[in-house]
Amino acid sequence: MLTDKAITTYKDPPLITYKHREVILKNIRLVKKVIAQKTLDYTENLEKIRPHFVVHGDDWKKGIQKETREKVLIIIKKWNGKLIEPKYTKGISSKKLKKKLKLLNIR
Repeated sequence: MLTDKAITTYKDPPLITYKHREVILKNIRLVKKVIAQKTLDYTENLEKIRPHFVVHGDDWKKGIQKETREKVLIIIKKWNGKLIEPKYTKGISSKKLKKKLKLLNIR
């Protein structure tokens, strides 16, 4: 999972801190381990773990993360890994949510 610092390299800081997001993920029954992704370059973690599947929203097909996606595809091909890209939820935006929370004077 991307750290707060990694996220801020391409957009505003997340609403929920890394530690809180980690707790949420660790409480999902089938999640066995959460690994910090400190940069947008997944190479080191992918080579270390060699996962069968990488799951990422399809929003990274364009924009700043496009190169990252292409690199992930090249790396996981080495061991026949598969990329699963759930459709990004249109209209859901952390920027919009932050703006609404600010209007409500929350956070």
